[in-house]
Amino acid sequence: MQLAFQKCSDSDWVPHFIDPSSSEGKQQLAALFKDVSVHVYDTIHAQVGEMLKSRFPKKKLKDESLKKAIEDFFEKIDPAEYGIWVYYPWSRRLVHILKEEDFVATRISPNNPKITLNEQALLRTKKIGVVGLSVGQSISLVLAMERICGEIRIADFDELELANLNRIRTGLHNMGLNKTVLVAREILEIDPYFKIRCFPEGLLRENMDAFFNGEGDLDLVVDECDSIDIKILLREKARSMKIPVVMDMSDRGTIDIERFDLEPGRPIMHGWVDHLDLTGLNNLTNEEKVPYMLPIFGMDTISKRLKASMVEIGETIHTWPQLATSVAMGGALAADTVRRIFLDQFHDSGRYFIDLDQLIQDKDQKSFHFIPQKYSFPALITENLIHEAKHTLNELAWEKGGLKEEDIDPLISLTSMAPSAGNNQPWKWVSLNGHLFLFHEKSRTYSWTDYDDSLAYLSLGACSESLRLAAGRMGYRVEIHPIGKNQLVAAFKITKDPGLKVSELAMGIEMRCSNRKKAPYVPVPESLITSIQQNVAEIPGLQADIFSDKNSLETWAKVVGQTEKIRSLNAQAHYEFFHDEVRWTEKEALETRDGLDVGTMELTPVQEAGLHVSSDPEVLELIRQWKVGDGFAQGGIDAVKASSALCLITCDPAIPESSLALGAAILRAWITANVQGWSVHPVSAPLFFFNRIEKANNGLDSEIIKEIRLLKAEIDKITTILRSRRGVFLFRLSWCEPPSKRSLRLLNKNILIRGDVHF
Repeated sequence: MQLAFQKCSDSDWVPHFIDPSSSEGKQQLAALFKDVSVHVYDTIHAQVGEMLKSRFPKKKLKDESLKKAIEDFFEKIDPAEYGIWVYYPWSRRLVHILKEEDFVATRISPNNPKITLNEQALLRTKKIGVVGLSVGQSISLVLAMERICGEIRIADFDELELANLNRIRTGLHNMGLNKTVLVAREILEIDPYFKIRCFPEGLLRENMDAFFNGEGDLDLVVDECDSIDIKILLREKARSMKIPVVMDMSDRGTIDIERFDLEPGRPIMHGWVDHLDLTGLNNLTNEEKVPYMLPIFGMDTISKRLKASMVEIGETIHTWPQLATSVAMGGALAADTVRRIFLDQFHDSGRYFIDLDQLIQDKDQKSFHFIPQKYSFPALITENLIHEAKHTLNELAWEKGGLKEEDIDPLISLTSMAPSAGNNQPWKWVSLNGHLFLFHEKSRTYSWTDYDDSLAYLSLGACSESLRLAAGRMGYRVEIHPIGKNQLVAAFKITKDPGLKVSELAMGIEMRCSNRKKAPYVPVPESLITSIQQNVAEIPGLQADIFSDKNSLETWAKVVGQTEKIRSLNAQAHYEFFHDEVRWTEKEALETRDGLDVGTMELTPVQEAGLHVSSDPEVLELIRQWKVGDGFAQGGIDAVKASSALCLITCDPAIPESSLALGAAILRAWITANVQGWSVHPVSAPLFFFNRIEKANNGLDSEIIKEIRLLKAEIDKITTILRSRRGVFLFRLSWCEPPSKRSLRLLNKNILIRGDVHF
């Protein structure tokens, strides 16, 4: 007949103790010995031998002397009635062990004197809480094995899964068990006398007091949970109780320590989250919790491999990577830190690193260091520009123009609203004798991406058209005379014409902007399509085509994403984007008034974190080595799929890339859409690469060229346009709210030279 304590469920973790000297115990043992399903382990003689050796080290007991000492010990004691039997119902194991004091003293005797007997006695009075039992399992086991405390309270709502077994040391038979049950069983199979309290529901607001204060206050808490709100709450509780918090990060041997016992007024998480509202955290979405997670996680100090892994979450991996080596090491580091805190051997707060990659490495270790190519194009010199403008004015034999002095600033301010690649604003204006002269500020544009000035000329063309439209609003007629030498792009003959008909597009100059927001699908009206196509077609050789069917958008989404990935994985292009284009803070954006303000990118907190991670050249190199990086493609894919349509502007291949007409067509299409309430977001990476592979010295290796040709073939399946025409510009059309932020423009003092004033 089965005894009551032999019954076991998946939630049971408490072993049954049997006193072999009592009549009840003898009856229970007799029944268990008869049960063939019970596994009996009786090494009591060997345990007594170990106990005697630890008690009498000077006797140097071994072999025959040890055997004799054991026999003498049991001379008047019946081994069958000595000690305690422990029955583990979950494994049907019955184990004969020493009584508690003898068992504990013998088991941890090797600790002495690294941990003295007095120190061991002190540690047995301590109570520790461990929240989160992946890394926390390793820490809990080490704390128990070394007996760094007398009681552990463990909290985790999660169950053991197969993928946990890459770092949690346990058996397959434990899958599906709550982790607190698993850890409690494993500790008690090492030391059945160890006091444990389990919180299988995890640590919650509702049980916080029971966890910290029930049956005596905790002396320290170890935080290994994933929940940001619980991380904050447990620290607030620990600070109110004046007890320390220790956290292992399982990366780079990182240990975080907050000594609220010594600094009760210390800010939570070293003050890294002081600027954030810590109330109502449990009501936040995962996206909204990211600003709280990043400073705790330590984005600037995590390993390069972990950073690179972040880019792949949701692409080639589904969650954060964790290694058994890191978890095992974290268990040792955290437990060692806890012991030294309790023994008054360590007193500081902070974040510490035991980075084995740095501590144990080849003497001639070669670290990756990307050296970007630097381009030397000196800024344009004012005197030279004025001289060139005067020379051109004389060659053209223009009389005094009609542009009034008081209209120059307003006109240039409107003109500079034009779009440019990466908002680099490559224009420099000289006003002279009532006319304007446009120069190319090449120091602002030359890059791996724009090595042949093709993108710069799109920007300069858009700027030229912006000037023509803006001048028309002010009653000026503009004649554009392309020049193309000594960085002088064009001369603009300006005459006053009160009867000039103002273009409808001119009224939309200020409205034009990029909008990267995503919105539900709304059909693009035929009237807008017609307007865009007509306004583009007014420029000879240019045309606009709209793609709005699902198949076309999905194909373009794939191609846009893959070409964005190709660009992102190029080390030089990567450097130029993150180092030269991106403006990470509002202060930086205000100081430079150019580049891409992160605030205009409409990123979620997770995406912005990913952008920061992706900016590291070493992270990029790892992604390249791993031959992954699909995360770089996903942004483009998602953007196109969230579009109502794509607009493709193409030109007759005979039109040179330096033609200002190309940029003019872009501006006209863009303003047309914005004026009618539709948002525009450029996604021209495919066209950039399709055109680049046809040029000599394109700087691309054969594998990349092959990949781009395959992507081009995908587009050729849905349209024949690019078989006979050259792509100029590709943009998303969507119906959405206005952008959260608009890019700034350089001040006139930085882009305008008044030639009449200087000379």
